[in-house]
Amino acid sequence: MAFFLHKTFVCKELCIFFINDISQAENMDSQVKEIKYDIDKLENMIEILAQDITEIKKALVGNEYGEQGLVKRVHRIEQEVADLKDFKKKLLAWATGAGLGSSTIINAIAQLLN
Repeated sequence: MAFFLHKTFVCKELCIFFINDISQAENMDSQVKEIKYDIDKLENMIEILAQDITEIKKALVGNEYGEQGLVKRVHRIEQEVADLKDFKKKLLAWATGAGLGSSTIINAIAQLLN
């Protein structure tokens, strides 16, 4: 009878061991699934970030299809501003020259009339 009880005890312990082992395996499976889900989410986020970076780069430097980026636009605008400043200086010089020339002519006419 003792031998039979010992076999029953051993069998019971083995069953508990295997049940615990199965529950641990199921627990690990759920953890693996959670990790895979998290990895999928991270991969999606990385893909979105890569697309955003591509769009930002396109906005800054343009693309191969002739669309100008902000860098080229700003450079072009800076060049236009520099050209307008030069034109303003030339216009001021011309106006000053024209004013001096016309005042000299008016003074000469006034002196001739006196």
